[in-house]
Parts: sequence; C-alpha cells; structure tokens
Amino acid sequence: MAPSKVPDKKGDDKKDEKVIAEPEYTEEDLKLKEDLEMLVDRLRDSNTSLYGSAIDMIATQIKSSTSTMTSVPKPLKFLRPHYPSLKEVYEKIIDSNVKTRCADILSVLAMTCST
Repeated sequence: MAPSKVPDKKGDDKKDEKVIAEPEYTEEDLKLKEDLEMLVDRLRDSNTSLYGSAIDMIATQIKSSTSTMTSVPKPLKFLRPHYPSLKEVYEKIIDSNVKTRCADILSVLAMTCST
C-alpha cells in the first residue's frame, strides 16, 4: 500500500509546485495584462486601420512601465506569449511607418524571450 501513496504524494507535490509557480498579480497587473491582450487581439484583426493605434498603445505601456534594471517590465512579461503572433502581424503590415514601430516593439520583446 505504501508504494501507491508515494505517487499520490508526488502528484500532490506537483500541484503544490504549480500553485507556487503561478505568479500572484495585483488588480492593476491583471488590468494591464487584459489591456495588452486586447491590443494584441486588435492587431490580429483583419482591420489594418487599427494597427497603428494598437502598436502605439503597446509602446506607451512599455515606455511607461516602471521597473528596476534587473527585472523585466511587466508589459514585456505579459507580451512574451504573444511574440509569435506579433511576428505574424509584422509580416502583414503594409504601412512602412507602422511596420517600423512594430519592429521596435518586437526587437525589445525579443531581448526578453529566452531561446
């Protein structure tokens, strides 16, 4: 009977590890995350007229974030999972000015992504 308890305990430990690994966000952090996800969704939309304003808003969020030099600003942390889709958006952008601003965001975001 003891061996059957060991896997259960390991399973419990994994659940505990998962809970510990989940970062706790403040209400302000959650609002920022939702806003950034909404902006990324706007960029995924087929309406290209929204691209410029969405990219500018993302850039503003990144610039206005306060952080120490040793930590990654929260907007960049929240945008990491969207890096592949932002690259796809970049490929679709026709306006060279908007494309340049998108490239700036991608380059900063790429520096925070581990390879």
